[in-house]
Amino acid sequence: KVMSIGGGVMGPAVKGAPYSADEIRENTQVLGDGTTIHNETKTTVYRDGEGRMRRETPNDISIWDPAAGTNYVLNPKTMQARQMSLHFAFTRSTSGAPAAGGEKTSTSTFFYSTSKNSEAPVVVMSDDQVITTGTATAGAVKIARRESGNKESLGTQSMEGVNADGERITSTIEVGAIGNDRAIQTVTERWYSQDLQTNVMTKRSDPRSGEETFRLTNIHRGEPSPVLFEVPPGYTLV
Repeated sequence: KVMSIGGGVMGPAVKGAPYSADEIRENTQVLGDGTTIHNETKTTVYRDGEGRMRRETPNDISIWDPAAGTNYVLNPKTMQARQMSLHFAFTRSTSGAPAAGGEKTSTSTFFYSTSKNSEAPVVVMSDDQVITTGTATAGAVKIARRESGNKESLGTQSMEGVNADGERITSTIEVGAIGNDRAIQTVTERWYSQDLQTNVMTKRSDPRSGEETFRLTNIHRGEPSPVLFEVPPGYTLV
């Protein structure tokens, strides 16, 4: 199972760039009869100077500590905390020149967490907006992705108080590639902050799925409270 995770903030540890912010994810799709479907979610995220991450929604809280090699998933309704081990899989690399059509295959840094039961599902988080689940053993997880299309720089601009470098990637699915009788064009726009070392905004437009937008709002620079990265008192560890 593969799905998007927007900014990919649960990837490799980023030290020396603490912040807190709200992640806003929006999806807008217009059906053939004109019906518009719009969904929006908000996640509060914290990262400290050691690279520890906390992601908080009304239903669950995730705490990732790459240095300690642990991951906690908290359920505030049941006051339970699940602990899993955090493992390093592999690092980003790009091999070979782009193939015909401008495509290239690359890999990225991944962390995956497992429970003490080796048969439990593996959860993989990357810095390339991909999450996958499945059953695997240590060192057996590997994901490759393809980048294609024409890239153009959008320059630098201030977004939510931080400078971000933008790029736009325009890709075309040629006629007949997936049974389509006309060419399909997708456009992806990314704004990356060197100071925060994460995406501040991404936008993807695809006629098959509509428009997906990820953005960071209410960005606060500075060290979050250390207690945010610990299991609160009163929680039962399961």
